[in-house]
Amino acid sequence: MKTSSFPIATVLLCALLPALLHAQTNESKRARKPAFTLLDTWESRADFNADGYLSEDGEDPSVAVNEIQSGFTAPLFFSDHMNLMSGVKLNWHRFFFSDVGLDDTDTFDVSIPFNAIFPVNESWSLMALVAPGIHSDFNKVDHNAFNTSSMLLANYTWSEQLKLSLGAAYSRIFGDDEFFPAAGLVWTPTPDWTVHLIFPRPGISYTFSKRLRFQLGASPAGGKWNVEDIRSNRNNGEEYTFEFKGWRLGVGLEYALTERWSLVADLGTTLRRSITIENDDETLLDSDVDNAFGARLGLLGYVGP
Repeated sequence: MKTSSFPIATVLLCALLPALLHAQTNESKRARKPAFTLLDTWESRADFNADGYLSEDGEDPSVAVNEIQSGFTAPLFFSDHMNLMSGVKLNWHRFFFSDVGLDDTDTFDVSIPFNAIFPVNESWSLMALVAPGIHSDFNKVDHNAFNTSSMLLANYTWSEQLKLSLGAAYSRIFGDDEFFPAAGLVWTPTPDWTVHLIFPRPGISYTFSKRLRFQLGASPAGGKWNVEDIRSNRNNGEEYTFEFKGWRLGVGLEYALTERWSLVADLGTTLRRSITIENDDETLLDSDVDNAFGARLGLLGYVGP
């Protein structure tokens, strides 16, 4: 069985939280966002096709997925001309294969995002994000495991209720390295309702009270990693690219435990899923995966009022 030191890293992140959450920053100049995230997402077992790897009893191969997301963001520099934030993001996927000649597999994403906001005037601002990272099972690590995600966004405040955004991003959140548009709007028709229609993570939220908020949203659920051969009996030690694609739809609640800490829980489904494991010489697996039921539970930490 493969083991990992990832939980230790998560514990260390938790140990840093008191200092991060009490940092003195000019919060009045930006929206209140989570400074710490710890989420555990489970996607139910779903069938897929795997010609050549079917078990002797003829059962359809299947896979279940568990994802743990952890990270924090802290202010580095604030002025009238630029606000700079940075931190660490750690994602751990575990793929549980069944009735197929593939080992259960752990993949990891470790990145250090740098997020800069440049106010232009009362209406316009620019946002730039650069996030170098490593994406691997840590059994095989070479230049193919390294990737830098990026985004450039122009934001325009039309009114107190409406903000528009237009830009582009480069990432592997869809299961491959690619450019895609990042555009949309944030509409707040009332203090309780927020409509966040910005691709690729649209959502709607409604605040019932100071403690309870309802959320509905969609987000890409993909990734791409550099891994060692994961075949159970024919592992040749070679390097492969492991791609997982999908879209996650969910509905849930956020409950404020204190002014700085909230619990989140949601239920949903993951659609349009696929798995590809290949290198330049051969393809081990290239298959669509059935839709899956999903559940998520997590903890958010905030700074500011």
